[in-house]
Amino acid sequence: MAASSGPGEVSGEPTFENTYPAFQPLNDDAELHVPDSADEGAPSGPEPTLPGTAADQPGGQPQQPDTQAQSVQGAQPGAGQHQTAQAAKMSTYNSLSEQLPQGEANGAAVNVHGTPATVCQMGDGYNIAFVMAGANTSCDFARSTAGRLMTLAPSSQDDLRAYIPAQVTVNSSVTQQNYSLTCNIDEHEVIRCTGGNNAEVLIV
Repeated sequence: MAASSGPGEVSGEPTFENTYPAFQPLNDDAELHVPDSADEGAPSGPEPTLPGTAADQPGGQPQQPDTQAQSVQGAQPGAGQHQTAQAAKMSTYNSLSEQLPQGEANGAAVNVHGTPATVCQMGDGYNIAFVMAGANTSCDFARSTAGRLMTLAPSSQDDLRAYIPAQVTVNSSVTQQNYSLTCNIDEHEVIRCTGGNNAEVLIV
């Protein structure tokens, strides 16, 4: 499996051609659910890869269609902000690329600005290159989370960061239960979604 910018190409800007097939299956059957009540979606049993439950899920958010985000974290920055955001994104991308082994990168351990993570999938759509799982999080759940978020972007040509809601509920393929995740974009342009017991999904 090879991305349009390989692990060794760290000096230049990656070419996000939005054609890499790896990200395509993620949103084929994805469902994004923005909870609208405090008692909706919280499972009674633990998620095998996310110890604990999502019982702390806040309420009050109206249900949102699959094509729009209720609360957008990265909406349309100004020119100066865009330059700063692009520089932060490239710095993070280059840092991760330098850590990857030659050949198959999936399963590689990386450090995302102090957060240990595992590379789960690479691609070039949605202006992102890496889907990663933090501690206590499986790659299956990380990919499911990325797939749910991708349903919010109009197309793979759009930057996913402009469509990140404050909270999403992701269904586990293992337990068929919903787990609440809180999402934000940090100062390094890393999309971080956290929930359960210290579970974290990172997307760059």
